[in-house]
Amino acid sequence: MLTRRKIDDRVLVSYGGSGLLYPYHIGVHLYLKYNFDLTDVRVSGISGAGFAVIGHMIDIHDDLALEMIIRGWDMVRLRKYGPFLMNASSFANKMAMNLRSGGYQNMDIARTNKQYFFGVTSLCGFLPHLVALDLDDVRTIEELFYLLTCTMRILPFFFAPGFYKNHILLDGGFSAGYAIPEDQDPSKTISVSPWSFMSPDIGPGELFNPLLFAYPAHWDTWKKWGKRGWEDTERVHNFLVEKGLKPYPKALRNWEECEESWNRVTSLMKRGRHSFSMRSDSSHFRLAQMDTPRIKNIGGGSYRRVHTL
Repeated sequence: MLTRRKIDDRVLVSYGGSGLLYPYHIGVHLYLKYNFDLTDVRVSGISGAGFAVIGHMIDIHDDLALEMIIRGWDMVRLRKYGPFLMNASSFANKMAMNLRSGGYQNMDIARTNKQYFFGVTSLCGFLPHLVALDLDDVRTIEELFYLLTCTMRILPFFFAPGFYKNHILLDGGFSAGYAIPEDQDPSKTISVSPWSFMSPDIGPGELFNPLLFAYPAHWDTWKKWGKRGWEDTERVHNFLVEKGLKPYPKALRNWEECEESWNRVTSLMKRGRHSFSMRSDSSHFRLAQMDTPRIKNIGGGSYRRVHTL
């Protein structure tokens, strides 16, 4: 007897691929965070939008989150080829080192029930197909950032595919515009993209220059894109309520307050001042090993492979 698949009727906020325009998603995330109760909201992301998923998963103070994003970007930007032709394991370990340097541990990864997803394209099968990777099983910060690279495996950013649980993985954008879990109620899905041609529910009214997808702009230009993401989300506030998001009686913060944080952090960083010291590679790995139980069969390998992949 055929059984009907159970549909999850929670709201899903699905961030589409953004390339290097992911500061737009930061603004969207901030508006949602301060205007709606997201406790039981599902979140998915493809490619660079995976950073937005992590922002929902791990509750990080705005100032610290922005500083960590900027410091992470600087680690990438100052490479010989900048954000292009990156080594995935090196990228993942540096991003994990950045988060751990800010005082976060494995225990800070949310333990949820099918709530957070990365969209990847699997090459295992007759045809490439989208897989919404459920992040419930992720137990280490290193593994989380490695899986983030798997949803971004596209030239010119990375030069090799990802490997996870016997799957060969590429950027999720090769197979779909948005990462929608198979059990998701389509009427409760909210799509987000900085690209108007993807017909997002939250997005700009006009087409941004497509070259911004791969243009490595300095972080002091990010605020305008964050503000634009905030404003585009604010514009469809009532629609989001109709979709099922639960608004707070009063917004917890407005854009002006977020902008103050943005200005404060960028001003300090332009002067070379930071709120935390970046760990060395060796101290990061020692801390990771102390914080991580020995886990087998991650990425098709052992605990050690989480860090060397």
